[in-house]
Amino acid sequence: MKKLFYKVQEIFPEIYMSIRLIDSPYEVMHEIVYWLEDGSSVPDREIVKKRMLQFKEWCFAQEEGETAEDDLMTIYQIALLKNLCRDEKTHYVIPYLIDKNIFEECRDYYIKQTSTKTYEDILKLF
Repeated sequence: MKKLFYKVQEIFPEIYMSIRLIDSPYEVMHEIVYWLEDGSSVPDREIVKKRMLQFKEWCFAQEEGETAEDDLMTIYQIALLKNLCRDEKTHYVIPYLIDKNIFEECRDYYIKQTSTKTYEDILKLF
């Protein structure tokens, strides 16, 4: 998963110091979420949207892993998307990271992870 570390470092240089000693790809994804939640070094929202879209495209282009520990799409879903749903400050990026129809198909999952109100608030952003 070194390639994940290097890609995150390239797209999100602001979090290099936070991820430089992390081995877990899940924790690397969590750091993206924490960075967005904190907001102190986050650039303009339009820049963030472009970066998140670039990151999504890179993630989707990766080969499927053999386990949950090395399957980037599993890590992307569990460590990034799910956690972006927990804070209102990060909701604005979600429509750039998941198609609306998939978000709707996963309605029960996201409601279970957050709440019906949070799910509906995010859905309005699409």
